[in-house]
Amino acid sequence: MKKFALIFSLFLLTTFSAEAQLSKKATPWQEGIIILNNEQVINGEISYDYFYDVVLHRADGLISTYTPQQFISFMYYDEKEDLYHNFVSLDNELNPKYQQKAIYEVVLEGKVNYVRKRNKYPTYEPKKGYLANKNRRLNQHKVAYEYFVQYGDRLIKSRRFKQEVLPLMLDQEQSLAFYMKENNLKSYQVGDQIELVKYFNNNADYNPPTASSRQAR
Repeated sequence: MKKFALIFSLFLLTTFSAEAQLSKKATPWQEGIIILNNEQVINGEISYDYFYDVVLHRADGLISTYTPQQFISFMYYDEKEDLYHNFVSLDNELNPKYQQKAIYEVVLEGKVNYVRKRNKYPTYEPKKGYLANKNRRLNQHKVAYEYFVQYGDRLIKSRRFKQEVLPLMLDQEQSLAFYMKENNLKSYQVGDQIELVKYFNNNADYNPPTASSRQAR
């Protein structure tokens, strides 16, 4: 499996080195850093190509392409948004027997992390008749991203928050239920989920679950 992953990474590197540079579904070039698996830090201009799920690095006129199998994280500062964007490489479980690395942006970092995955579709400014205008609960972030909670070694989709995440957090921090009720927070809304995770991170005595501890239950 390791040999296959190495060959696959090299294939992606050579295949996308030319194609990814031409992709229009990528973030603008920004100054940033990439931390490779060997902890080497690469500085320069970087761009996240969310269609191919790779990060591009540009320095001295040369462009290199890195797959999620090759790095731990990367980050850049967006001057327009006045915001640092931090991305990590995580296992994206496709099925119980196979996992593949993918790029996720860190929304909230702590004892429990809240991350999001950019889809392959570009977003546009709202126009007349656009879907985001027809549904008040649907905005560009919900159109462009899928949200996840990283709880221990698990990556749980946000739509499973009430069923799989909230019970785990309540076991660790019972005051969360009162905080949720007092502030009228909804377990199905992304913004409220982030608020709940933030409260949990600030208050809970958290012991992250492991595969062995889950099997013992």
